[in-house]
Amino acid sequence: MRPRPAAVAAGVLGLLFVGAVAGPLVGCGGSSAQPEVAEDVAPAGPVSTDGVRPAPAISSTDARRLVAAGAVLLDVRSKTEFALRHIDGSTNIPLPELDARASELQADLPVIVYCVSGHRSANAGLILRAKGFTYVFDLGSMVSY
Repeated sequence: MRPRPAAVAAGVLGLLFVGAVAGPLVGCGGSSAQPEVAEDVAPAGPVSTDGVRPAPAISSTDARRLVAAGAVLLDVRSKTEFALRHIDGSTNIPLPELDARASELQADLPVIVYCVSGHRSANAGLILRAKGFTYVFDLGSMVSY
């Protein structure tokens, strides 16, 4: 039985709250303080010209928790790569097809994207966020899981 989207979203909000109180949910380091960044410094990773922010990184521990709560684990590698090796339980929508096939995913469920190196997953995060997906997280490399 699939979890209800509202229950999964509540779980995500709970994890985000725990991260805010007990430490960061995403990223590296042990401090929840945000580093200061000069406004004229370009962000690392993909750049969106329409103001869409990249999906935040997620640790393997937090990704596993979200998947156990009903989040979608999305592999954006090619069908051939997916057939050779993938994370059990993941869904495959290759990056070149994601824009057209995003409707196959529920926009109100958390989506965790991954690939081989993190490049395609970063771009997939931008595509999904631009399409209105609220809870999109970037695992990066599948080796991280």
